[in-house]
Amino acid sequence: MEQRIDAFRQDRAKKQAAIEARIKQQLDEEQKKLNEATAKIQQDESLSFLQKLQQSSQEASDAQARFDRQQEKLSKELKREIDAAKAVEQRQISSLESSIRYLAIFLAPLPAVLLGISVLTIRKMNENRLIRPDRKVH
Repeated sequence: MEQRIDAFRQDRAKKQAAIEARIKQQLDEEQKKLNEATAKIQQDESLSFLQKLQQSSQEASDAQARFDRQQEKLSKELKREIDAAKAVEQRQISSLESSIRYLAIFLAPLPAVLLGISVLTIRKMNENRLIRPDRKVH
């Protein structure tokens, strides 16, 4: 039972790691876009220093807002998917525990029932053996 529960937990951990890696990749892409936009503005020779600074600041502000929205969205998605994975894990564990519980309930009286049947059979055989032949019904 513990091995199956550990397998459920490992599956959830793998899913969670994959989700976190995907979200980290998306956040890295957003950061890369911000860096590229800033580099593009800095390389533009037609702008004065003040214009570059102003556009860089505006682009950084816009990119930061996009980055924050994306990060919030991805954080919510991460939490939702992790919660869903935990719920699946709990359902699997609960199902396993209930099946083992039912087996324990139904298999527990089995030895006593088998012993009772065997004792009854032996007594019945001994009783029939001790009956005089002239008293038996044919």
